[in-house]
Amino acid sequence: VLEALESKKAIVFDETCPKVKKIHKIATNAKNLIISGNIEHPEVKGIIGNCENKFFVAKDIDELKKIVHNIYDAEDTYTFVSQTTFSVKAFEEMKEFLSQYENITVENTVCHSTEERQKQVRDLAQNVDMFIVVGGKGSSNTKKLYDIASEYCEALHIESVKELPYYIKKYKKIGLS
Repeated sequence: VLEALESKKAIVFDETCPKVKKIHKIATNAKNLIISGNIEHPEVKGIIGNCENKFFVAKDIDELKKIVHNIYDAEDTYTFVSQTTFSVKAFEEMKEFLSQYENITVENTVCHSTEERQKQVRDLAQNVDMFIVVGGKGSSNTKKLYDIASEYCEALHIESVKELPYYIKKYKKIGLS
């Protein structure tokens, strides 16, 4: 799309997040790129669009293990990146698995803000009776925060105050993100 616009001499204001731009640059230069993320997520589609060579997408550790088992060649080089909004916990697990391979470079591309929000939800959810996550139903970030909170207490994902159920009154401590 950028190339088409530039060929038409359009003035382009690229507002891509610098963290995502970094991944695009890595993707352009990687011989074999392994991406942790959701293949349907717009950010992952953008990363794939910048790949000049082979790429593979793993949504979890099990998929990553299958990919590595099927493609790994000790004579080749690989680069592992992550969707910026990917689960920090899942990324760390994948990174640990890949540490046994000398020719797989791991680039931590999870956004620090995402990492911090996930940590805050994890910490708070362990100290409340219920957790309410407010955000779009289609938001990858919001879904991950909800999933984290759900690990520790009853959690609710809403988009507006109108969705608050009457029964929340029974809880003494409610976390909110």
